[in-house]
Amino acid sequence: MSEAATRDRFRGCQLGLAAGDASGTTLEFRPPGSFEPIDDVVGGGPFGLKPGQWTDETSMALCLATSLLECSGFNPTDQTQRYVRWWREGYLSSTGECFNIGIITSGALSRFMQHGDPYAGSFKDQEQPHIKGTGYVVDALEAALWAFHRSDGFHEGALLALNLGDDADTTGAIYGQIAGAYYGAEAIPSTWRAKLAMAEKITSLAESPLGRGCHGLRGDLSGRWGIPGRRLGRRGRASVRSPP
Repeated sequence: MSEAATRDRFRGCQLGLAAGDASGTTLEFRPPGSFEPIDDVVGGGPFGLKPGQWTDETSMALCLATSLLECSGFNPTDQTQRYVRWWREGYLSSTGECFNIGIITSGALSRFMQHGDPYAGSFKDQEQPHIKGTGYVVDALEAALWAFHRSDGFHEGALLALNLGDDADTTGAIYGQIAGAYYGAEAIPSTWRAKLAMAEKITSLAESPLGRGCHGLRGDLSGRWGIPGRRLGRRGRASVRSPP
């Protein structure tokens, strides 16, 4: 793919987010069958927006993108401060004010303002049975991240994730992809890899030109985006690892 095409994809990602948000607000909170289908960006909705004005999803995405660029990497404190500015001052809002914010989001930002910790109240502080491996996307992602945070290797974390039960295949799949990207394929138990159906096909796809296009992603994260090869290990213990 040419550089121009790649840049167009990046632009499409951001503009598509805003376009989908701005068009979707018209039907926000409306149950199926209670409205006439739309075919354009027409505004209105519960917040009475003008055509093209978007909501909290785009505002928060712009806060994240701006933070990544201005900090030359991932800075959770700066990122969360921008979310607070959006909430309190209308920073990067399409109307100049925050007209909608979810209960969970406002609660997280309130805890940040109180403690100054962008991770206050996150999955890192949770214990079972508050961590649930359900099919609900928020629960599933939280459970996978919790297992990754509490473990020091692929196998250990996988068992934490899987033994939560419920929708264990979803939790395991999310955890497996995160941990596999972090630790590498060789960290997956060889007995597990030997039993995998279509393992050669999966490996072939990963090693294809498309897969190779992701080569160096870890370096990009730790370099360009400033995310170091460091995370908090089990129960908050700092652990430092070299890229696999």
